Amino acid sequence: MDHDHPAEAVLFVCPLAGQAPLAICGSADDTSVMASIAHRNEYEPHVVALVARTLSSDAVVLDIGANIGVLTMVFGQLAPRGAVHAFEPSSHHLGFLRRNLDTNAIRNATVHQLALDDTNGTVVLQMDPAFQAGAFVADHYTEGVAEAVPAMRLDEWVDRAHLTRVDLIKLDVEGLERRVLDGGADVIRRHRPDLIVECNAIASRKFHGESNAPLLRALQALYPAIFVIEESGKILPLGGLAHLNLYQRERVSCELFCTYYPERSGLSRLRAGRIGAVKNLAGLAWRHNRWRRPHHDFVTEPSFGLVLPTARISERRGAVFDLDVSVHNTSRHWLSSDVPLAAVSLSYQWLDPGGAVVVHDGLRTLIGDLRPGARGNFRMQVEAPTAPGPYQLRIDLVQEAVSWAHDLNPELDYRIPAEIAAF
Repeated sequence: MDHDHPAEAVLFVCPLAGQAPLAICGSADDTSVMASIAHRNEYEPHVVALVARTLSSDAVVLDIGANIGVLTMVFGQLAPRGAVHAFEPSSHHLGFLRRNLDTNAIRNATVHQLALDDTNGTVVLQMDPAFQAGAFVADHYTEGVAEAVPAMRLDEWVDRAHLTRVDLIKLDVEGLERRVLDGGADVIRRHRPDLIVECNAIASRKFHGESNAPLLRALQALYPAIFVIEESGKILPLGGLAHLNLYQRERVSCELFCTYYPERSGLSRLRAGRIGAVKNLAGLAWRHNRWRRPHHDFVTEPSFGLVLPTARISERRGAVFDLDVSVHNTSRHWLSSDVPLAAVSLSYQWLDPGGAVVVHDGLRTLIGDLRPGARGNFRMQVEAPTAPGPYQLRIDLVQEAVSWAHDLNPELDYRIPAEIAAF
């Protein structure tokens, strides 16, 4: 696919009651924003419901990670006497963003092709052409098309822009959220804006090797009140790191609402809200334990041991052969291929002698259910590469539509040297 001229789609959505529908132009290969609108005729309704009751008509909003601009336009409609600053560094998304603002006559939004970070300079964005929903900055992960873009600390940008108020920050930057907060701490302490921030445990681990803990510590240092935005648009007080980790086993990507003014957010009975948080945590702990398999379990902290059957493989090119593998689940997660969402399977990748992936996706071997602490023995079917030569066979667990385990925990790198013959 041509990265500069992707196939396009146009959809219509009406996120705000009483407002005209928005015409949304985006990539036809966007399996996130555009797919969500096409499937449900709405986009992040829980976030829209929250800002619709909290945002003033003259608010100044910073939309950091604007993507193609759906929420940028919602902010513009809700704050017609205010101003929206949309930050989107990706050239791919920037064209759609500008076109959507123009098509829908959102005149109070300004677009900035800029990455916000904890330092000034340049960062490298990456985007997989097969997954055009988002671009990301990664410390130790490489995928797809790379683009160098300018970066700046939020504190410095606000000073240069001479902003005298900031009422709301929406922050969704594919795992870079903690660094953006570090670069904007003075702005937050000075202006005390509400903050809607995405917390994606998979993106943080995959792209930056971080758990939820550094982001939550940064939020707790800046805000006196932190909530989870539930699917209904209501807010639930967050009970701490353990609560967040358990919550993300059911919603791997969730939005947190941070505020200095909880009474403005429709949560007048804080005590009742805290009781709700305790009940929610108790329910999560009941559903996610080592004795009962949950309906589904996003594996955000994979850990397992493998016993491999041989020290070296010799096969002919294109051959399909068997490997007997033993798996010990040392994580707190259930590993299951029998769940309806994000099933876990045994699989493999073929690497060249230097470690570069030459066959990304191998045949799948179902593992049934492996509760925390359990062991299982499995016979894998493996298909050899079609080109002869030396290789490495990496055996791994993959959670469909989520991640390979070794991308979240680099220690889970089990390899067998292999020699693939022509005949």
